[in-house]
Amino acid sequence: MRAEHTLVFFTCLSSAAWAQTSPPMLPAVLIQPTPAPQVSDLLPSGIGRVTTIELDRAPATALHIDQLLIDQGAATHDASNSLGIASGLSVRGFAATSQGSSSLQVGRNFLNGHADLVWRFARDPATLTRVELVSGSDATLLGAGSPAASVLYTSKAPEGAEFRKLGLALGSNGLKRLVGDAEWHWGGGDTGALQTRAVLALQRDARSVEGVQDERSVVLLSTKLAVGQGSVRLDLEQHHNTTPFAFGTAYAGAKFWYDQPYVDPRASANRQYRRQALYADHPVGDAVQASAYWQRGHSTRSETLLGFYDPKNATQLRGYYRTIEEDNHQSDFGLKLKGQLRTGELAHDWAAVWQHLGLGRSFAGPQNIGGFTLDLDHPVFPTNLAALVLAPRFAFERYRERGVALADVMRLGQWEARLGLRRSSYQLASSTSPTVAIAPVADAAHTSSSLGVGKKITPTQRLWLSRSDSFLPNRGRFTGGAFLPPSVSSQWELGWQYQRDKQNFSLALFDLHQSNLPAKDPTDPDALVLIGSNRSKGWEAKADVATGPVRWQAALTRLHARVQDRTSPTQGGFLTGTPDGYGSLRASLPVATSLHTWARLQAATSRPGDDKASFRAPGYGVLSAGLESTPSQQGLRWGASVHNLADRRYVRALTGADNVWQGPRRSVQVWVESAL
Repeated sequence: MRAEHTLVFFTCLSSAAWAQTSPPMLPAVLIQPTPAPQVSDLLPSGIGRVTTIELDRAPATALHIDQLLIDQGAATHDASNSLGIASGLSVRGFAATSQGSSSLQVGRNFLNGHADLVWRFARDPATLTRVELVSGSDATLLGAGSPAASVLYTSKAPEGAEFRKLGLALGSNGLKRLVGDAEWHWGGGDTGALQTRAVLALQRDARSVEGVQDERSVVLLSTKLAVGQGSVRLDLEQHHNTTPFAFGTAYAGAKFWYDQPYVDPRASANRQYRRQALYADHPVGDAVQASAYWQRGHSTRSETLLGFYDPKNATQLRGYYRTIEEDNHQSDFGLKLKGQLRTGELAHDWAAVWQHLGLGRSFAGPQNIGGFTLDLDHPVFPTNLAALVLAPRFAFERYRERGVALADVMRLGQWEARLGLRRSSYQLASSTSPTVAIAPVADAAHTSSSLGVGKKITPTQRLWLSRSDSFLPNRGRFTGGAFLPPSVSSQWELGWQYQRDKQNFSLALFDLHQSNLPAKDPTDPDALVLIGSNRSKGWEAKADVATGPVRWQAALTRLHARVQDRTSPTQGGFLTGTPDGYGSLRASLPVATSLHTWARLQAATSRPGDDKASFRAPGYGVLSAGLESTPSQQGLRWGASVHNLADRRYVRALTGADNVWQGPRRSVQVWVESAL
């Protein structure tokens, strides 16, 4: 079925002017609200809202963390996460973890309070106990971050009670998934002085719409030792993923091509990720907790990419062939003090953090673009790939960042205020040839700040106003030789929340501005200038309400994201692939004492295919439904679901005519989990 016929369940806005200029949209979007805004263990309580997913409650079919957040309406797709081989979300019009650049990516996903290694690597949900999406990108303690949001991961660790749990999932797309989770204690009385938690996940044969298989193996071992009133924890983790890179579909001849996968069996991938981390916590007096961490991460990629580069004309695609060998290293450590303080009627939750982050990347990716041609109707790849001449491409980079941060949440009666400040410095060195030494391309510092004020105006309502900022490193120099300062993003948010019994509503208005975007200096071909800026403004509405036996969860984001100051005269004003609206709507209904059924609609409006919106991906609405049990006294849970119930073809992400990703077709999945 053609994408133009994709079923979209959007309601028109009441504003006639907006309705004339925007595609139709969803009535609302699903999110799992948090009654009180709590942000992991890293930050004191925030002013705004946090989207929280408790992964221990997620079924064994939870395959991609990004998709879980998108299903809740908290974010939408970008091309980075289209295949699940890398983390990436679009929040309020900006990428939360961009993978679309060849440059080294600094930490924008955070694991247990420190930067996570995310370059072409996506964590398996089985290793995590919680995921939090912090809208507003509170960068006070987090360092370099995306403009609109930060994603905080909390990995599984000993919980203080022994258990054994096993989960199995099967799917009509070939999915076979096994997840084991167990905890053991030794000595030390009831809770055990030495506690060990082991997680194992094996996944095979899950085929994407392009026909490639998503196969993984994951092992996490977390050991915790009680030391006095504190503890020391050691994490050992390894991931192996063999999902080849699929080239999706293409936009040619004024239409999207869905029927040919353009994936050759000779495409391959071998990705490895290893992590070792040490955490220590100890109280200092009655009201202060001291903690420290040290982490090392290492990921490798060995891949053969075979597909197309871009449309050559209305009937042909230019061929693309590349081999990749890549090595990424991360080493970071930090110290934190947090505590509580009361001065008269004023209560404080405060934190002080010092962090050091080091990243290294070595990339070799010889490629051939246009060495062969693919026919859209009958794509045939060359028999002898060795005959294709590969142009060398290399990247060697080293990044180092240090930061010191302070944060304080103050409460006085019905008032609450949050203040935060962070000073960060970073250096980036790179080279594009193995014969040329790495040289500095960035050396800068930035002060991030956040300020929020909130008040409980009635027993059921509260208001808040906040401003936060974040930075992203720029590389290159001005004509005079000075390094570029970082790109800077600031975001204002005005919010309201109503919460009573089984009703929870919230509305947030946001205005996000990203400046200091680099462009070529028109007077010096070897230098850059900072003239570009992007802006996104809009609103988010969320609801969690029960009407009789039916529970409704909805979330909707409506935004206007555009290029405000352009980096070149030929640049258009649209942010490629960014929708004007996205969200989801979920309804659940109990059908028995320990059984409930649910249905979910996840949708997005149309998205521009280039910065001039010369073509657009049509909007879509994807309907899914399922049946789930609640845990029995024997610890047994089971469920069944149908995803993309209408079996629609649709474009869920694109970055241009050569990067168009269609969503998965209809699939049926069943799962069961049991305590052993």
